[in-house]
Amino acid sequence: MGIQKTRTTAYHPQSNGIIERWHRTLKTALKTRLSQHTKWIDELPTVLLGLRATPRADTSLSAAQLTYGCSIRLPCDFFSSAASNKQEMDYDFVTKLRESINKALSLKCTEMQSHRNNKSVFIHQDLKTCKQVFVRNDAMKKQFQPTYDGPYKVLERNSKTFKLQIPGRKSTIISIDRLKPAYIINEDTAEDSSSSSKPPARKLETSSSTSTQLKPILKTTKYGRVVKPPVRFRWGESDVAARLIKPKRE
Repeated sequence: MGIQKTRTTAYHPQSNGIIERWHRTLKTALKTRLSQHTKWIDELPTVLLGLRATPRADTSLSAAQLTYGCSIRLPCDFFSSAASNKQEMDYDFVTKLRESINKALSLKCTEMQSHRNNKSVFIHQDLKTCKQVFVRNDAMKKQFQPTYDGPYKVLERNSKTFKLQIPGRKSTIISIDRLKPAYIINEDTAEDSSSSSKPPARKLETSSSTSTQLKPILKTTKYGRVVKPPVRFRWGESDVAARLIKPKRE
C-alpha cells in the first residue's frame, strides 16, 4: 500500500514536527470547547471535524482536501432548501478528483521542501571522528542537575543518529541534535608529554662572594651624617647586645 514505517528517537520532537504541531493545535481547540465544563472525549469529534475542514494558511487547502480531493461536508450542508436546483451528475468526477488530489499534493510537497531547505541545524564537525560523546538530557531536571550526561562510547554513527554504549542499558540510538563531542585527556599521553616538556633541574652554583657575610647598607642624611641605628637593630650585633643587656641569673 506504499506505507513506510519510520522510527524516531526519544526526546526529539523535531522528528515528528507535524504531529507535535498538530497536537498543540488540537489541545488549544479542546481548551476552547471545554469552557462549559464538559468532558473532552465528548467534544473530540466536533473539534476534529472543524480542524479537518479548516483550510491551511500556507496552502489554502484543508486536511480533507489533501486526503480526499474535495472539501468535507459540514452539518450545515445537509440543510438545503427543497426548491434548489439539483446539479446533474458529472461523469468526469473521477478524473477531476485525481487532478485535484495531484495538484494539492504537489503544492504541499513544494511547501514542505521550501520549509526544510530554509531550516539549518548546527552540528559540530568533531562528531564525525570523536570516539565518545555527551548526551543532552531533555527530561525534567532538578535545580543543579547537569545538562549533559556521559561521556558514552560511540558504537555506530550515521548522518542523523548515533548508537551509543550506555552503562546498564542496551545500545541506545540517540539523535545527533542532542550530542556534543567529548574531549577526554589520555592520562598516559599526558604523563609522557609532561615529563618530556619538564626542563631538567639546575643546581644553584654558589660563589665565594655570596658565601661571605653581607655588609649592611649605611644611610646618610642630607648633611652627610651617617645614620647609626640602635644596637638591637645593627647587623650582626643583636646577639652581642642581647648578651650584654641580659642580666646573669644567679
